[in-house]
Amino acid sequence: MSDRIDDIDHLMVSVRDSAAAGDTFERLGFYVTPRSILPGMSNRLVCFPSPYEGRCNFIELMALDDAAEAPDIMQSILRPEEGPVSMVMTVADVPAVDARLRRLGVSIAATMDFQRDWTLPSGEMVSPAFGVIIPAFGQFPLYWNVCQHKTPELYQSDLFVSHPNGARRLTAVLGFAPSPTDVAAVYSDAWGSRIERDDAGVVHVVTGDVDLLLYDEGGLEQAFPGIPVPTAPALLGATIRVPDPQAQADRIRAAGLQVQTCAVGCYAEPGSTHGCLILFTG
Repeated sequence: MSDRIDDIDHLMVSVRDSAAAGDTFERLGFYVTPRSILPGMSNRLVCFPSPYEGRCNFIELMALDDAAEAPDIMQSILRPEEGPVSMVMTVADVPAVDARLRRLGVSIAATMDFQRDWTLPSGEMVSPAFGVIIPAFGQFPLYWNVCQHKTPELYQSDLFVSHPNGARRLTAVLGFAPSPTDVAAVYSDAWGSRIERDDAGVVHVVTGDVDLLLYDEGGLEQAFPGIPVPTAPALLGATIRVPDPQAQADRIRAAGLQVQTCAVGCYAEPGSTHGCLILFTG
């Protein structure tokens, strides 16, 4: 099996109330999965089709419901303020990747297998299963962890990946760094990534099909006017491909949420979407 990291599988967003956050994302025109319960936590997902066997593509809205019942590391990751907190990387072989990361000097807080019960809208009970690697918190400017899906087909049902707004795919994770090139370089060895810079000066960390895009202060202000500039490296949100960004902007306004148009589409402002900046492109 491979010890490589294949792609960004999904973006984890910390929310205070997973049910309420899911309702907000439904107002954006997404189908959001039913609430699922994990030890001390709950989540709802916005899933998209994945062209690769064994991989998924989604946004996870995760709430820390009872810190005493949740794994200790999750109390550090799921911060009190809402917003994106982790990039979850997809792999085909957790033990092989775990061994390689440890050889590189990455401190691993936990490596484990999970299985949980999930009640589908039909009433059917299924049990998603996955292996995870959780690096110790504080080693990287932008946090990430690792997932190997053992039941990826459960995230790819036609019901889950069919959205009223026609959304097709999570194409990028958005982040801020005062020095994007320096931050990007931190991930080269662990992820096996390459670094590119586009015509707008945005730094891309390229691992698979979903890039990490890093904006500096000037780039962030130009791309997303009015969005608060963080004081340190931070995850900001995600880019989603839709058939018609203008129609999506109209949908967001009609839902009473804050949206701005831009050169490449439109973006939902994080103040109305649980701290998650969402850029919609065609």
